Amino acid sequence: MNTRLNTFFTACLDILLGANREEVRLRQVTAEDLVRRFHPQNHDSIQTVSIFSYRDPLIRILIHSLKYHGRKASADLFAPHLYDMLVEMLSDEYLFGASDMPLLVPIPLFEKRLQERGYNQSTMLAQALSMQSAFPLSLDESLLVRIRDTGSQTAFSRAKRLKNTHGAFHAKYPDLVRGKTVILIDDVLTTGATIDEARKTLLEAGARDVYGIVVAH
Repeated sequence: MNTRLNTFFTACLDILLGANREEVRLRQVTAEDLVRRFHPQNHDSIQTVSIFSYRDPLIRILIHSLKYHGRKASADLFAPHLYDMLVEMLSDEYLFGASDMPLLVPIPLFEKRLQERGYNQSTMLAQALSMQSAFPLSLDESLLVRIRDTGSQTAFSRAKRLKNTHGAFHAKYPDLVRGKTVILIDDVLTTGATIDEARKTLLEAGARDVYGIVVAH
């Protein structure tokens, strides 16, 4: 089927099945569309970089579709940009002779919430990122565990978030962390309290360095 016919039939199905405008818009987005929206920001106190602005309506829609609807295509759109940032962060150390590749670790959900949702959007991002890599990346989805449900922190101040996330994580396999560089992956960074607590947990478990790459700030 040629491109025009495919587009025509897709449009007809949208009408028949009642696809909303957001779904139609998302189907049209490509990774290249995100290039001009690239808006990296360093969060030096937690050794983390975020790459887009959450204020951008399209970025917000893509994250929403990933976080609340498990839309893998959104993770795939972000993956090339996450990878570019990863290479920039680690090129000096890993692309020129280092033998140990970094561990990719998604920020985990509390087990009950994961069961209710059926997926972890941060894991989806980490999986998509690992598929982009031209050099081996070790993805470990079970290394970091959330042992306490911190609930929604949307309305919390930074001080309250720091208190709420304290002790929320556990490094399940310290031997796998010890002496390693770990890259934490998450979807949105607000105050940085969550990724900061995860970072501290991994450093206490013996990680050499812990960095974070987040889709949006």
